[in-house]
Amino acid sequence: MSLAINPASTVVAVGGTEGLIKLLNLFNGNILASLGAKTGDSIESLAWSTTLPLLAAGSVDGKIYLYDTQSYRLRNILSHDDAVTGIVLPQGSFELTSTSIDKSVRRWDIRTGTELARRTGHQDAIVGGVAVSKDGKKAVTGGDDSVALVWEF
Repeated sequence: MSLAINPASTVVAVGGTEGLIKLLNLFNGNILASLGAKTGDSIESLAWSTTLPLLAAGSVDGKIYLYDTQSYRLRNILSHDDAVTGIVLPQGSFELTSTSIDKSVRRWDIRTGTELARRTGHQDAIVGGVAVSKDGKKAVTGGDDSVALVWEF
């Protein structure tokens, strides 16, 4: 299960093992929407954009689903070669950083879905997620290789 609260602190996104995402009103618990690619694969990470009406969902199927949070429609799909383990959308940024079992760290433009950069160096899967500096120029990842790596973008 994965959780993320929207920037206005009014909605929580809950990602489940069946590949669905429920959007719940934080004040009364009502379900506002149910999103999902219905792949049956677990949603491992969620992140809200502060720059666009968008929710990003990283899945075990190796995809990052970008949902429009006004229309509740799928806007774009970004692809890794294996399960997505972490995503970060820094405040005020149009760039999403993702990690995967495929040992890569990738940077994406959420407006276009374009992969901007790819970094590799871990000897095993990246499972510790990812942290990104406030200016977005550095990212830190942790892998099953028991190593934390610092990346420059």
